[in-house]
Amino acid sequence: MLTYFPLSGITPFLDTDKPAPAAGGDTAQFITALPVILNKALRNQVLITPWDSLWVITPADFEQQVTGGQTLLPVIDPGTNLRLCYAQWAGDDGKETNQALVFGRVKGEYKLCGITWKGGIY
Repeated sequence: MLTYFPLSGITPFLDTDKPAPAAGGDTAQFITALPVILNKALRNQVLITPWDSLWVITPADFEQQVTGGQTLLPVIDPGTNLRLCYAQWAGDDGKETNQALVFGRVKGEYKLCGITWKGGIY
């Protein structure tokens, strides 16, 4: 109930051997991908980040700063900002990686409506 589907940005987490649904993702895929989506670094960041300290970003800035971000904007209520819970860490290969959960107001309620992965929504 707190997630808007289709959830933008789950593509990197899906099994590429299986076809993705036309809508871009559904509840079953999301649940299957949760162990990867909510990796330890992101879980730790989410647990220590209070709602009022999430990064607030305007739709215009989001569209400019996040690759593929424009696909998410029609989903959110007009005139509202997005909120991001951001985590950054070194991956198994030692290279920096990052991820953010994107929350937007959808039909009057804030919901998880996207996930950025390495700076983009795919």
